[in-house]
Amino acid sequence: MKSTLPAPTTAPVTTPTPVTSVSADAGSDASLLTRISRSHGCTDPASTVARATIPASTCVIRGSRAFVYGIVIPFDDGTFMEVGLYGGAAELDAPTTHGARTRVKITDPLEVEGIVPYDRFHIALMHTKGGQVHPTLKLAPQAAISGVADGDHFRARALFDGHFAVGPIDLSCDAIGLGDDNELDPQDLKASKNKLVPPKGRTYNATWPNTTPLLKASIAATDGLRLMDSYSDDGGLPYFSSAVFEVLEERQGHRKLRARTTGGTELTAWVKNDEMEPTNGGRGEGIGLCGCGRGPHPWRSKLMTLTSGASIHSKPNGPAWAKAPTPVKLYIEPEPQDDWRKVTTLDRLSEGGAPCPTERLEHAWVRAADLQ
Repeated sequence: MKSTLPAPTTAPVTTPTPVTSVSADAGSDASLLTRISRSHGCTDPASTVARATIPASTCVIRGSRAFVYGIVIPFDDGTFMEVGLYGGAAELDAPTTHGARTRVKITDPLEVEGIVPYDRFHIALMHTKGGQVHPTLKLAPQAAISGVADGDHFRARALFDGHFAVGPIDLSCDAIGLGDDNELDPQDLKASKNKLVPPKGRTYNATWPNTTPLLKASIAATDGLRLMDSYSDDGGLPYFSSAVFEVLEERQGHRKLRARTTGGTELTAWVKNDEMEPTNGGRGEGIGLCGCGRGPHPWRSKLMTLTSGASIHSKPNGPAWAKAPTPVKLYIEPEPQDDWRKVTTLDRLSEGGAPCPTERLEHAWVRAADLQ
């Protein structure tokens, strides 16, 4: 299934459209904010809770080439805008529950602070170091994972494409990073590092509906990891509960199974035969998303440099929502408005917050004196 978006066009600032539904994450008296971003992600902006109401986390996750979507930037005037980061640097607080709203700070290409829903639809995570994290599981560097903070640790699942996940595994927070393994990356359509490698030896097409099979280091072991759902945030009962494994050995009512990813993550574990059932085939290659592609820059815009320390505003003399940490290249509309110029395009940051970049900024104005 390909993901495509029509080529967006720039437009002047318009009258804000009221948000139809905002969940009261900050309490029943949470105020209704107004969206000024014309394009936006798939979810209602329940993340418009005030940053001050979000609990602090001792587990901070960073990434230099991160993909984070649906970042909400609220303003004091009762409005908010959304942005998406596509391969830039950022850091966020890892909460203790999936779906919570958390702080995120973009540090490159601009300095931007906002709020984002903490789930796999908005954030990609990886294990930066790799290594043997359990007797049955070895993670590759930058292996795709999901999970939540648990004090200064991270309770995670390793993701094997869209087929299944394995967990829970206890990791240190300093080994978790914002992931760059995103199949919608418009810059680099590389093969996903967490795709399953087809088995070369004896195979077992297995299914495990309504259960989470125990993955053990030995036949005699009574504990281990579990086969989990690759899609639901809490792991839960598998939704796509089938995959093709390599059979290494079979005895005493158990099979020793192996699954590997193209990135080098490897699961090798014993599973009771009665916890898994044979099936006619696995899920194949899963969803198979394509790259977003890139549209042309607005033909009348001009490439200029915003000086270090300069701010970007939602409108002339309006709220400032970003700052340039270093000189930044961006595209500017040719017509000035008093002492202001409108930004149309900035690499790696788009307004709207959808999985594919719009390649546009709708509400980005800078002082003409800050441009070179």
